[in-house]
Amino acid sequence: MSERSPFALFSYDFVHRKTSDFIIDLVSMGIRDFVVLAAPKKKLQGGGHAITHDQKIVHCPPIDTKKLCQNFDIPFYSVAHEDFSEIQLLSDKYLFRVGIISGARIIPADVIRLFSGGIINFHPGKIPESSGLDAFYHTIRLDAAPGVTTHFIDHKVDAGRLIYFDEVKINSNDTPGVVVENIYQTQRIALRRVISLLDAEKIPCEPLIRPAKNIPMSALEKYEALSLFSGWRDRALYRQRIEKLFAACSSGDLSIVVSLLKESPSLINVRNDRGWTPLIVACHGQHIPLVESLLQLGAEPNLANLKGTTPLMYAKEKLLNDPRANYQILDLLIDAGANLAAQDCFGRSVVDYVHDHNDSRMLAYISEKALAI
Repeated sequence: MSERSPFALFSYDFVHRKTSDFIIDLVSMGIRDFVVLAAPKKKLQGGGHAITHDQKIVHCPPIDTKKLCQNFDIPFYSVAHEDFSEIQLLSDKYLFRVGIISGARIIPADVIRLFSGGIINFHPGKIPESSGLDAFYHTIRLDAAPGVTTHFIDHKVDAGRLIYFDEVKINSNDTPGVVVENIYQTQRIALRRVISLLDAEKIPCEPLIRPAKNIPMSALEKYEALSLFSGWRDRALYRQRIEKLFAACSSGDLSIVVSLLKESPSLINVRNDRGWTPLIVACHGQHIPLVESLLQLGAEPNLANLKGTTPLMYAKEKLLNDPRANYQILDLLIDAGANLAAQDCFGRSVVDYVHDHNDSRMLAYISEKALAI
């Protein structure tokens, strides 16, 4: 860390929670090779007061940025973020390569170009859906996933290049204030991830497509968005449960799968965007105990994916031409009613595929099973 040139922390020259927390987080990580560029306070025209505050959420009061830097012996400069000349002088002095934003207004393109490694921002929402101010309200309005977009900025507002998106988990009893606070704390976690990447010659990223930014909302528009919160929360929770279910099926985590299906039995035959069911995923991974439990819980053995590939077709893949293969997973599916004659979109059945691989042992097994049905 000590061999790296200092990075610039774009912040505000007044009491600001995110700036205060970022500086404290950096120091707690042992990071002191940064310089604070604090923009003086300006009176801005807002679209209405924030209305997501939750009185039950208590956090440490922020500390004035200048005083905080003095306490930690961090170089501090009060400078407007559009002041190219002053920031250029500071860049020449400290040899900035990277900038990180804890608080900033629009940073112009000529200032951004001073940083060869880019300037990194943590946006409290998913871009492009929640771009601009009032990110949380746009998240609800557009039914977007809650989370934090870590990205390199460019001359557009909330655009540039995506580093990663961290989704915030939703609980059934979350209030708007709780979700906002969780998104805020996720920004602090994202900062730690970014610091671990700073020594890399190039931070992996991809273009962010942001056709148009959202305009600030009025107080009335925020209230209207909040009126949709319960439905948005339930849909986000449902989607996250599905994602967690499929991840657990992929890894074969039986306890998580059973727990999720006890909470939401209707997910037993849910499909992902490829048309795969939990049972298909479990069969593909050869997770035999999980396949058995899913069938006991009501998984349909003949639900195929978008190409018509059945759980049985996936289950046989890793067993082909293995003289020591255990056919227990096939037994479970066939005994549960898997159709041996089912055809995929190419008009081929499991027997056709086994025949293509010249697996005489499996063909004999299937023939025996077919006769027993």
